Amino acid sequence: TGSATAAAASPCVVDECTTLDNLKTCTDAGQDCVDPNPTLGSRNDWECHCVVPPAVKAASGVTRPAVCEYPGECTTDDEAKRCALTGHVCDDPNTDPSSVGDWVCSCAPPSSGPNATVGGVASMRCETDECVVVCPTCAQTATSPANLCESEGQVCEDPDKTKYGDWVCKCPAPWTGAAARVAAANCTLDECVADCPTCSKKTCENAGQTCNDPNTGVHSLSDWTCTCAPPGVGSATAKAAVC
Repeated sequence: TGSATAAAASPCVVDECTTLDNLKTCTDAGQDCVDPNPTLGSRNDWECHCVVPPAVKAASGVTRPAVCEYPGECTTDDEAKRCALTGHVCDDPNTDPSSVGDWVCSCAPPSSGPNATVGGVASMRCETDECVVVCPTCAQTATSPANLCESEGQVCEDPDKTKYGDWVCKCPAPWTGAAARVAAANCTLDECVADCPTCSKKTCENAGQTCNDPNTGVHSLSDWTCTCAPPGVGSATAKAAVC
C-alpha cells in the first residue's frame, strides 16, 4: 500500500505478517509474527518470534517457527523458586508455558524424603542419616575408608536427621563409656565386671579371691587376674589362683 500526489510514492508497505498463512505459521506455534522490513522490495523475511516473557529467544525463525527456550517454572513460579532457595532441587519436566503446575521439588542429595509439588514446599521434610550416607559432615566422608564409629567397633547414631554434624559414636554392650559427638567414644571393658566371652564370670569371687583387670581397653582381653585373699598369697591370669 502507499501513494503520493505530484511526487514519487513512498515505499509501499507490504507487511507479510498480514498474510494469513504466514501469521498462522507463527501463531500455531504460540509465537508472534514480525516483518522487520515491510516493503515491497523485501520479501520472505518475516520472522516468528518467541513470546517474552517468559520465553527466552534462542533464535528467530525466518519464514518458520522460532526455536524458543523457556526457563520453566523453577525460575518463574514464586513457590518453585523457594524450592531452590531452601536448599532443595527443583525440576520442571516440561518448560513449555502451556504446561503449568508440573514442577517437582525434591530433597538435595544426600538427603531424602517425599517430593513436594504446588503448595507443599514449606512443609518439606528432608532427612539425612549421617551414619548411613557418605557426605562431608557424615561419619564416613568421601576421603575416609569407612564409618568412623564402625571402624572402632562402636555404634553410630544420628539423633536428628534434619540436622548436620550431630551424629554420635556409642559404646556397644558390654563396653561402657560416654557417647562422643562427631568422634569415636572412649570405651572401656572391665572383664571383672562385664559379661563377655573373655570375662572372669566371677571365677575369682567364687574362689574367695579378688579380681582385677589391669587394662580395661576394649582390645586388651583375657588379662584379668585373680589374687589370693590375705593371709594367702599368689595370683593367676584369667583363672583362679593357687594360694
